[in-house]
Amino acid sequence: MFTAWPNPFAKPTLFTNAVVHTVSGPTHSPGFVLIDGDTIKAVGPVKEKPAAEGTQVVNLKGQHLFPGLIAPTTALGLMEIPAVRATVDTREVGIYTPEVKSWLAVNPDSELIPVARANGITHFAPTPQGGTVTGQSGLMATVGWGYENMTHQSPVALHLFWPSMNINLAADDTKKQAKNRDKRLKEIDDFFEEARAYAKSQSAPGHKGIPAWDAMLPWVRAEKPVIIHANS
Repeated sequence: MFTAWPNPFAKPTLFTNAVVHTVSGPTHSPGFVLIDGDTIKAVGPVKEKPAAEGTQVVNLKGQHLFPGLIAPTTALGLMEIPAVRATVDTREVGIYTPEVKSWLAVNPDSELIPVARANGITHFAPTPQGGTVTGQSGLMATVGWGYENMTHQSPVALHLFWPSMNINLAADDTKKQAKNRDKRLKEIDDFFEEARAYAKSQSAPGHKGIPAWDAMLPWVRAEKPVIIHANS
């Protein structure tokens, strides 16, 4: 795994004599991987490896080489010790907070990030939690001096935590439970309808921006995906 080297190589590097797991293609044993900076240029069996002139060669001697793993919805970088409130930054005040950008709150000095990197996680998407529409996540690398150079792409998704759909049939207030559930679902519909209405109002004279609604524009226009967390 390339996680052993935190910085891009200064010149093209050829990893050879490895068991190369491509995941989406065949496994090459023995195989090679050619990288230039932070870009993979070629992958294949050793017999097809390019000439090594001007290239740094690393003989992996039969070690296994995997693509880096991505942790797509995680509290990595946002939470250090759950029992210590000062180290937990996963939640924002409010139920609908689409303007929250989780990557800005990541602690680059977290002791958990190098642990994740050592276990093969090269990128992660820290996920804001705590409400219904909790905010945006960005794709970040597990190496870097601060969130600025750790951030690979932002934003990548908006997070919607779906309300529980369960009803306790043994309780005496099943109708009330159903009513509360339907109310929460309607609130989600209303929120997105208001976001669409705000997007249409941008062309109106005297329009004044509102950060929370401005944050919704890429999703109202279907430019970015919404990740829905449903646990029931």
